[in-house]
Amino acid sequence: IGKNEMKTNIEGVMYRDIVSLYGLRNPKILMDMYELLADSTTTPIGFVGMEKTLGLASETANMYLQYLQDAFILWSLPFWSRSRKITKKTIPKYYLSDTGILKMMALSSRIGHLVETAVVLNVLRYYANGLIGRVGYIRENNSETDLIIDGKKFEVKTNDEMGVIDSDTKYIVLKNNDNNRQKIELWEFLLMNEKEL
Repeated sequence: IGKNEMKTNIEGVMYRDIVSLYGLRNPKILMDMYELLADSTTTPIGFVGMEKTLGLASETANMYLQYLQDAFILWSLPFWSRSRKITKKTIPKYYLSDTGILKMMALSSRIGHLVETAVVLNVLRYYANGLIGRVGYIRENNSETDLIIDGKKFEVKTNDEMGVIDSDTKYIVLKNNDNNRQKIELWEFLLMNEKEL
């Protein structure tokens, strides 16, 4: 579908579905929040940032985020920790539900963000259907791992970042398992079933 049709669909979900279901008085704030999340995709953004940028109270920001997730136009990736308390306390990363929507909504849609979004959404759909265990992201020692699935770490990288020069494949997914790195081409990763992850 085209850009105008996509925008019309998103506005329909926002203004018709969410606003009428929850009786929101200021629907523009909801769209502003969605645009802010599009610009911040792949980066944790919390209620404090939304308070400052959008002028929303934390409780309101939390409710609006839940409305967007209930409408399946936003997905969240929690922080990975063995402690539920730390997981609940740490800011999740939010992903728009479709790379086409992300490209349309973000002020600057970098290809790396689109690729990471595609990878994470693919995994979150398995998670939502109960096909895989815990998922999340982690930041430790000033380094971030894009995705963790049942303790296995995955990073979305370019071949340039990995020092691979002669390759037709631009993006790869690295699976780090017990210090054993496995390179998976992006298209292969997106075609994997839950048992292969």
